[in-house]
Amino acid sequence: MTAADMRTAIICRWLLRRSRRPHGTPRWALGIYKADRLGDFVLALGAIRQLVESAGAHRTVLVITRFAEELAKREFPGTDLVIVDPCRSGAGAAGATLWHRRGEAIFREGVRDLVCLRHHRLPAESVMCGGIPATVSWGAANSVLPGAAARLATLPLGHVVSPPTVLDGECIELARHRAVVGAYLSKQLAPSEIVPILEPGWHGTGSGVVVSPFGSESIRDIPRPLLAAAGRHLREAHGLRMRLLCPPGQATRFTELAQWLTLVGVEDIAVVSCATINDLREALRGSRLVLSAETGTAHMAAAIDAPMVAFLGGGHIGWFAPWARSLRQQWVTNDVSCTGCLWYCSQSTPVCLTGIVEERVSKAIDVALTAP
Repeated sequence: MTAADMRTAIICRWLLRRSRRPHGTPRWALGIYKADRLGDFVLALGAIRQLVESAGAHRTVLVITRFAEELAKREFPGTDLVIVDPCRSGAGAAGATLWHRRGEAIFREGVRDLVCLRHHRLPAESVMCGGIPATVSWGAANSVLPGAAARLATLPLGHVVSPPTVLDGECIELARHRAVVGAYLSKQLAPSEIVPILEPGWHGTGSGVVVSPFGSESIRDIPRPLLAAAGRHLREAHGLRMRLLCPPGQATRFTELAQWLTLVGVEDIAVVSCATINDLREALRGSRLVLSAETGTAHMAAAIDAPMVAFLGGGHIGWFAPWARSLRQQWVTNDVSCTGCLWYCSQSTPVCLTGIVEERVSKAIDVALTAP
């Protein structure tokens, strides 16, 4: 352990071993900690619904990041929201944040029950979660970090839920949600009770295919040759056109990709602006098909049961995908021996994606478009 790691461990232990029980009556009956990005929040929708229904929306507070704020307001009206951002700070910075926000109700009055749905917690996230006073708390054993960091992640938790058996059709993230929520509610839950669902669902009245080509890191992007092959197949076999879904501030990047696709023979490419999560949701609902990297777009498409082909790399395969609501969702990947690398790629290219054959993509498109 380096000197910096040692300082982090000392800070975490000091912060997390202090008494964090409410001094008086807690402000909320239930606090749900899910400080994550959009796709991870979508995966937790079923779990959060189970929890909110058990306590009542007006007695529940959701602790989330700004990425999930718009969707949380729409899906869980009546609940209180607290926005945090521990993901990119160290344990010391998270401790400083707690100090500066100590006067806020969530960190002063706390909650009676705290359920943590963030399973792969970094030390800063453990500090932030542990800074919420709670009479009793539940969460999963840390799923990624080894050794001391994993032990630190359990310090804020009163009830540590062991890793569950992953059932057919589940990914590890959904299985852990099922286990933690089941432990809190003291009952066994079926995978169908945790599966993410967004309503209203897909209606598919449009004539285009919407595309979300970029992942959270460039190594997760849809390989360009495969995207071009998909575009040509969609046009020739199904008469469908591709529309690139462009989030705010990325017009140059998406325009360049559209120009490249045109140069390699994909006709009638358009770039469509998606300024809000609701814009993205409506674009997915009205599309004939969704093509996506493994990102928030893919999880939203599956949650509304839209026809989808998602390109799944091997870095975290099985953790957050594949999962589906029906046969309309198809995940394509190239099985390789280095699967599970956590995106520390040892190859010259991410062969788990670049090694996918074009015929596999075309077949997945055909299945997604024709599945009942």
